[in-house]
Amino acid sequence: MRRILVTGAARGLGLAFTRAALERGDIVVACPRTHESLGGLEALESSRLTIVPMDIGDPQDVRRASQEIIASVGGLEVLLNSAGVSSRSFDDAFARGARDLRSLSATVLETMFRINALGPLMVTQALLPLLRSGARVVNISSQRGSLTLTTDGNNYGYCATKAALNSFTRNLAADLAPSGIVAVMVHPGWVRTDMGGPKADLSPEEAASAILALADGLTIEDSGRFLTWEGEDHPW
Repeated sequence: MRRILVTGAARGLGLAFTRAALERGDIVVACPRTHESLGGLEALESSRLTIVPMDIGDPQDVRRASQEIIASVGGLEVLLNSAGVSSRSFDDAFARGARDLRSLSATVLETMFRINALGPLMVTQALLPLLRSGARVVNISSQRGSLTLTTDGNNYGYCATKAALNSFTRNLAADLAPSGIVAVMVHPGWVRTDMGGPKADLSPEEAASAILALADGLTIEDSGRFLTWEGEDHPW
């Protein structure tokens, strides 16, 4: 029975992680953004589920939620930083401000950096007291964070913030390795969520189950790797 924390747990891949972990018998701390944004978590009933809202884009809220989690959970085997936003997560003006060269907005880009890159780093820092030797930090990245594969224009915010997350994760891996804690980044595949769209290849359930199994098998030798959901090395 593993203890797993999932950010972005109210919908999409985060909700699928929460469901899959509960189905296999894990203890889960699920973190939606707010009490008012529980989404699919409202339908889940389990004595092994604890819901603690956490807005990962707000450092003060990360500290508040982390203090609550630390007080109620003795440790974590897996920290799944799944929360994130794309250019399409808000309105059309936000999308243009994140994607289109002539409409780029520093405010929009800063919002995406705060959530996609800084958020997972600050969550991991705040929850360090719960991570011991053998724990795994899994940061959900994207192939859009690959500098090798970014050969087209557009989508500035998402590509840059996922690349920054990859860089942060490499630093984390080096700092946590002496304590026996593994940190990796994972491209989840093209998943049928609000972010991925209805034509995507994978269901959230398929991706979540595969990534949970991948997390189970990680060793310290894997720390710092950029992986696909199938466990292969992803191009940098």
